[in-house]
Amino acid sequence: ALPISTSGALCVALSKAAAAKAYACFKERTVTKAYLALIRGNVSKQQVTITHAIGKNTAEGMTHMMCTEDMEGCVNAKPCRTELTVLEHGLYSGEPVTKVLLQPHTGQIGRA
Repeated sequence: ALPISTSGALCVALSKAAAAKAYACFKERTVTKAYLALIRGNVSKQQVTITHAIGKNTAEGMTHMMCTEDMEGCVNAKPCRTELTVLEHGLYSGEPVTKVLLQPHTGQIGRA
């Protein structure tokens, strides 16, 4: 689960016109969000649709974290759908890892 505070974007415009267009896209919510992640182990499928409901973790010391509906202390879980695409397999410190692209489509709790 990701911490709720994991968010943000860096957008560098090369002109005032590009900056205005980027601003309009964010304001009108037409921006698509995608995340790169490095996962421990090998993801065997090339494409995976993740559909676990996500909510707020109420466990002591974990209240800044999100959780899936099957975890103890998870409240207010809402349905979500994220597409995972495997980009590359490799090693990190001698251990197998998988680089993936995550594209959330629904269930963006706490995000505007």
